[in-house]
Amino acid sequence: MKFLTGKPACVVGKKLILAELHFGIELSLQQRGVNIQLEPEKYSVPLNKLKVESKTSELVVIGDFKHTVTGFDQHERNAFNEFIHGLEFEKITVVKGNHDSRLEEMAKPFKHFFVEPATGTSFTYRGTSFGLFHGHANASAEVMNANILMTGHTHAGVQIGRGEFRKTLPAWIISPFRKHQKLIVFPSFNPLSGSVPFNALKQRELHGPVFKTGGLNLDEAEVILLSGQRIGKLKHLRIA
Repeated sequence: MKFLTGKPACVVGKKLILAELHFGIELSLQQRGVNIQLEPEKYSVPLNKLKVESKTSELVVIGDFKHTVTGFDQHERNAFNEFIHGLEFEKITVVKGNHDSRLEEMAKPFKHFFVEPATGTSFTYRGTSFGLFHGHANASAEVMNANILMTGHTHAGVQIGRGEFRKTLPAWIISPFRKHQKLIVFPSFNPLSGSVPFNALKQRELHGPVFKTGGLNLDEAEVILLSGQRIGKLKHLRIA
């Protein structure tokens, strides 16, 4: 497994894995008065570039592939179709997130697009098992028993500075889990969806059942910025 420098994505074998694509968030921002357009190529071109750079063939999104929670309108469907047609991956797999209602319907015309349930999915690469789940719902026992767990939902980040000088940066949160497992919390791939400062919140305040699970102590989690810089354990970075 390798984290891509400068990008909120990682590679396992031929899989490019990320979370929180939030395709169509621009439409929601428009409703709030933000002057921004939904341009599918602004998603497909960078992803295709990452595909080439990482030498991968499958795109895996751990939930919230799209942004609109209640489904989609015709504008979003048209943009979605253009986006998928523009992607050059041989296979697209999405683990369903809380924003992915009716995603199966949108993906149906595309034979290489697969939607996995919110309970997650798993695979093995070079003897290591990986369990992927979005994080808003309980994952299956099979997923939770994997060597390495990968989850999204919380838009992992870390707050740097205080007061008017504070800033929240997207970050990887990598925590020991149970006795011999590891939990990786993904930052959001879409910068428009923001980041949550893990060091400013108590573990029980984070959304998702995994953070209420026994065997997880986020204080021992390592925090890695997208630059690749390891800035320490979460317990040493806490500001609350």
